[in-house]
Amino acid sequence: MATKNISVRIDEELKQQIETLLDSFGLNLTTAIHLYIHKVLSEQRIPFEIGHAHPNRITHQAILEAKKYGKQKAKSYKSSDELKASLIK
Repeated sequence: MATKNISVRIDEELKQQIETLLDSFGLNLTTAIHLYIHKVLSEQRIPFEIGHAHPNRITHQAILEAKKYGKQKAKSYKSSDELKASLIK
């Protein structure tokens, strides 16, 4: 099979970081790119999620509620028994 060269522009520091990491795995950048390409082809997808992590509606509501209550002074308890007693009242 004939091969083709590809050229990728990458920040010098980023390249050094990835080469150092890959070296610790016993790989070089060319081999890592080959692995990536083969993985994409075998799975027919990008092998990781791309996007922003957004909480679902319930989690978002819980975050807002926690922020609201975080601004208030919460009561603290010295023991779990004291907490349980306060809940029974």
